[in-house]
Amino acid sequence: MKPKTPPPPKHLSNEMQGFWRKITGDYALSPEHEAILRVTCEQADRATQAREAIARDGMILDGHRHPLIGVEAKSTELFLRGIRDLGLLEQLDAAKS
Repeated sequence: MKPKTPPPPKHLSNEMQGFWRKITGDYALSPEHEAILRVTCEQADRATQAREAIARDGMILDGHRHPLIGVEAKSTELFLRGIRDLGLLEQLDAAKS
């Protein structure tokens, strides 16, 4: 019998809730890994929110670089770090072999 997968946090976007379900459905995660997955999904949502605001407002806001450009970059970096920390890249590489 397959263990019950934890439901995605309600505050995540639909896209990240789907990502959560995919990862928790494919892998048995420890509570520590679930916490990393939650933060990873939150960072993806934050990067998306920043990207949407930049697209709406433009790269230059009030004569200056949009302040959310840094938020988007850092959130993307943290999302990718979470993917790495969860070992998902290694899993994908192994699946290709």
